[in-house]
Amino acid sequence: MKKLCQRLVLGLMILGITSVSCKKDLSIPQNQNTEKLQSRYSTMTEFRQGIAQVVNLIGQYQVIAYLDTMPNGYPNLNGRKVPLVNFGSAILEKLQGNQQ
Repeated sequence: MKKLCQRLVLGLMILGITSVSCKKDLSIPQNQNTEKLQSRYSTMTEFRQGIAQVVNLIGQYQVIAYLDTMPNGYPNLNGRKVPLVNFGSAILEKLQGNQQ
């Protein structure tokens, strides 16, 4: 009986601690500087500039694309590797030829 009471008290303590510590804060701060965003399509020039910025950052950070994957879906580090900037440059070249 004593063991049952100890377990019951321990269980109630754990339940009480978790209910207090995991409580969500429901007070959402009201930001006065909110701006309603409007979706819009970018122009081809803006799109090219965005891709060019991405290609520049990829080149700065020397990001590598692993072309082969293992059966579990992870990249094969011993497989084929290509600098990701090559793919970005190819996209930019294709965009320069298509003005639509």
